[in-house]
This record gives sequence, C-alpha cells and structure tokens, in this order.
Amino acid sequence: MKPRQPHPRRRPIAEMNLIPYIDVMLVLLVIFMVATPLIMQGIQVTLPEATSPTLQPKDNKPLIVSINANGQYYINLSPHPRDPIAANQLAAILRPLIAKRKQAQAEETIYIQGDKALPYGQVMALITHIEHAGGHHIALMTENEPQ
Repeated sequence: MKPRQPHPRRRPIAEMNLIPYIDVMLVLLVIFMVATPLIMQGIQVTLPEATSPTLQPKDNKPLIVSINANGQYYINLSPHPRDPIAANQLAAILRPLIAKRKQAQAEETIYIQGDKALPYGQVMALITHIEHAGGHHIALMTENEPQ
C-alpha cells in the first residue's frame, strides 16, 4: 500500500460575503417604504385645486392648521396632532406655538389646509382665530390643477 500524500494547503478565502448585507439593506428599504406614508404631516383633507407657484417652507416643520369637511380643527405641531381642537381653544393653543417660532426666528407663515367642501365663512373664521393668536403671515394650501 502506498503511503498517503498530504493534501496541498488551501489558501483561505479573503473575500467579504456581501449577501447578508444586501439582505439587510433590502429589508430596511421595505421598512422605509412602508413607514414613509405613515409619517405624513397633518390631517387628510381634500384640498381645492389652483394654479399657483409652489412655496417651499423655510424650515423643515411648518405650522399647519387643518380644517376637515366636518369643520374640525387640527394643528400639526400641537402635543396631540391627530386630536380635533375646539374652536374656542384654537387661539389658546396657537399663541404659544407662534410665540416659540418667533423666538426661534423660524418661519412665521402659518399654512391653512382646508377641505374644498368647506364654506368660505369657516375658512375665514379660522383665519380670524389665527390672527387673534398673533399669526399674521397666512398661506392657503392647494393642490395643483390636473393638466
């Protein structure tokens, strides 16, 4: 019987295995794709359509006051942005938010997101509440007209 010859030594593979990293990246991508629509600011309203230039807010958290078709008010920067606010409490909640933004020299424009089914008088009442709270720069949000 012939003596067994030792096997030549194999060199270790020094390549990085990228498959687990690609798997993790794909899972994160799916998570972000699902979570992004849930982070939307404000309340869902049907905005009126208009042809106007798009204004970009000067900071990343604009102050948006929404009023839905039922006439319920919402403020995106309030402690509970998904809870409706009574009309008589609106100015009291807005006043400190507006004062804080003025102190921080943040954008002073307050955006109104009103449902297109609302009567004009309800939007004007909201503007009056905002002015009583100290907000003087007001912009109305619209959807671009379909072309």
